[in-house]
Amino acid sequence: MEVGIITVFNKIAGFGYIKYGNLLIKFHIRSTHGNLFTYDTVNFDINYDNLETTAINVRKAE
Repeated sequence: MEVGIITVFNKIAGFGYIKYGNLLIKFHIRSTHGNLFTYDTVNFDINYDNLETTAINVRKAE
């Protein structure tokens, strides 16, 4: 399990990004509430699928 920062750019459903070191890892998000927001600490698993690296099982750290 990795730890990073989520930044979500879309107001409605779209993609968010996890900042993990120097990487921005994309993940799908179903809905958001605001134009831009950041969670400082989230836990996530990394999925390597061909050329794209995505985050799965994203959740706020307890």
